[in-house]
Amino acid sequence: MIRTLRFLLFILLIATGLESGRGEELDVLTMREIPPGNYLCHLRIHGKEELLNFEVKGTALVCVNAKEKGMIGLRGRTQWIGNGVFMTRLEGGDYVATQFWVFSKDGTAVIKEVPDRGEKQGAVLVTGESLEK
Repeated sequence: MIRTLRFLLFILLIATGLESGRGEELDVLTMREIPPGNYLCHLRIHGKEELLNFEVKGTALVCVNAKEKGMIGLRGRTQWIGNGVFMTRLEGGDYVATQFWVFSKDGTAVIKEVPDRGEKQGAVLVTGESLEK
């Protein structure tokens, strides 16, 4: 049953993919960690659309730039689930979130929070600490 739920979650998340943000293709079936770099994330936090730039190294991620400056320093860890799917746990200030980052072969990720409320959230690889694609 758990495998079925994971598979259904994976299919649902892939079906809501974002536009390409990377020139090279990822082999999501063999990914074991999020490729290192900076990811511009569009998230809904406390009812507001926010832009956050996360630097990813290994299983750690840290917010290095954000539209809402109080979010800078937000930290998290990633855990590989399988097939380009990673669970993250973010904590900082009054914000705590568990998310699934589901990567597409174009390098973008759809982000779904637990519990999911239908937000359209995602991540795209960017150069440096930019808040623009």
